[in-house]
Amino acid sequence: MKMNLMKTNSPKMMKQSIANSLFRHIILLLLLATEGAFASDFMSQLQAADIVRSSNPSLFSRKLTAIRKHLPELSTNEFLYLQYLTGYELAFNGEILAGVEKYKQILNSNASNNLKLRAELSIVNEYAISKNWEDGLKYLSSALKQQDSITDQNLKVMSFTVAALFYNALGQYELAKEYAEQLINQTELPRQKCLASQLLVESKSKLDELSATSDEFLASKTQCNAANEVVMASIIVATQAELFLKYNQPKQAIKLLEAQFPELQKVGYKTTIGVFYALLSEAYWTLGQEKNAYNHAQKAVAILKIQAPLNGPKTRAYKVLYEYYRSHGDDTAALDAYINYAEADKANLDEIKTKTMAYQLVQHQSIEQQNRILLLNQQNRLLKLQQKLVENESRTQRDLIVALMCVIALLIFSAVQSWRNQRHFRKLAEYDGLTNIFSRAHFTAMAHQLLQHSQQHQESVSCVMFDIDHFKQINDSKGHKTGDWVLRNAAQSSRQLCRHNDLLGRVGGEEFCILLPQTNLKQAKEMAELLRQRLSTLYTSDSGYDFSLTASFGVSDTSTSGYKLEGLMHDADQAMYQAKSSGRNRVCCFVVNECNSLENETPLTPSQSNQL
Repeated sequence: MKMNLMKTNSPKMMKQSIANSLFRHIILLLLLATEGAFASDFMSQLQAADIVRSSNPSLFSRKLTAIRKHLPELSTNEFLYLQYLTGYELAFNGEILAGVEKYKQILNSNASNNLKLRAELSIVNEYAISKNWEDGLKYLSSALKQQDSITDQNLKVMSFTVAALFYNALGQYELAKEYAEQLINQTELPRQKCLASQLLVESKSKLDELSATSDEFLASKTQCNAANEVVMASIIVATQAELFLKYNQPKQAIKLLEAQFPELQKVGYKTTIGVFYALLSEAYWTLGQEKNAYNHAQKAVAILKIQAPLNGPKTRAYKVLYEYYRSHGDDTAALDAYINYAEADKANLDEIKTKTMAYQLVQHQSIEQQNRILLLNQQNRLLKLQQKLVENESRTQRDLIVALMCVIALLIFSAVQSWRNQRHFRKLAEYDGLTNIFSRAHFTAMAHQLLQHSQQHQESVSCVMFDIDHFKQINDSKGHKTGDWVLRNAAQSSRQLCRHNDLLGRVGGEEFCILLPQTNLKQAKEMAELLRQRLSTLYTSDSGYDFSLTASFGVSDTSTSGYKLEGLMHDADQAMYQAKSSGRNRVCCFVVNECNSLENETPLTPSQSNQL
């Protein structure tokens, strides 16, 4: 049931849903930038259209249509202003690429610097909506370099706003915090103060710089209420409630959310309403109020299916539904909910990884560009030295030799530095930072190559998937440091049993996958059993706590599941699910009749699950 908004909605609906929600304030703040005083009647009409473009889109389009009838009569400035507004109209109606092309035409024209900056910031906005993080970062970097030359205070405020919004969406919270703080110092308007406060508490909470009871939440919410910004106040409440849940204080989260909910429902802002329902479902489930948790999770899923792709809240809601169905013995519904939960969780992780890689790539390209500039400067110096040599060879010969040696040393240094940077970023992309084994993306790429080669040579391949039993309980009761110790040692134990051509990767929070070439199902099961025994005998006291560590294993092979990675992993996952359902700490092989007939299994009661 993978969600794909680009398929399920028309481009127009997709654009309107996201542009009028996640980046609504960017569009409103763009109204603040001015182009100075103009006497032309056409310029007055263009400015009037600009003012209503987000509040009354149909009137905005009618005004532009009327102005286009007089194209030959427009001055250059008026024509470029019309081009900018046309770009907004195209992007608002779902034609994002066409809108961006109009903005780029502004950048390549002789338009005023203010209009060019507005166009550049609009491009950043559109790339954020379409999740083109890499290009968005490049244009944002270009726009921010103009800060010192900006004299229009409204444009400066708008630049800080776009930067804070974009970096928060990208997950670069330190940068978002920096620009949100600058925004607070640059504006006195209540609406902008509210937006800046919301961006600041969001970034600080993600950086663990705020506790759930911090006074900043109340101050920010009060500021937004004073500006009549109910949506922003609700987002602040959701951020605070998430912290309460993180620190296992569900009652406080429910109290906070339910106090704000009536105001939010009056506004009818569906995306944030869906987030509220998801948070409430988790809070009620933590308190053991299963029916309340189920009802809120159902409402969250119903809303978030048709709104902007917020994978985090969807993951939260689907997990509650899975736990509810499983505890009530409805294995079919539990499996459907678990698949939706896994897909939403994977989409969330993939999106985070994509954002991180985009940021790292742009940073790497920036370093490379600096190295190229440095190299060109050195080459320019070398040419000048050579010219001097022609004029007075005897006097400059020694200096030339020294300069050449410096250039060679610098080139060697630049090459070594570039090689180190490339190796560093490649390792970030290919290896999981905690366990030092393959990341999910790199594991998937390598696995496809291995399976394709094995299929061509008709060699059997087996897949072993395992999941640490009761990992959440270990994390909650003994802390994340102990949880990290468990993951590192599980990875190390797996690596010790793997052959040099086996593939080992971390494919989920506490989930690992091993791909074994030239290995049949029986051999793979024996290897999985060895690993299970090794994990169960680990000396856990080294972590600071003495506890039992076990894992559940699922095994599949190509003779049953075929040579498609998705099929192999799906069947191994089904076998692993059977291992967990059968009592955990065991190895189960994928057998079609057993793993595809969950209705025939006896469901675990909550008390039995806790004992396992």
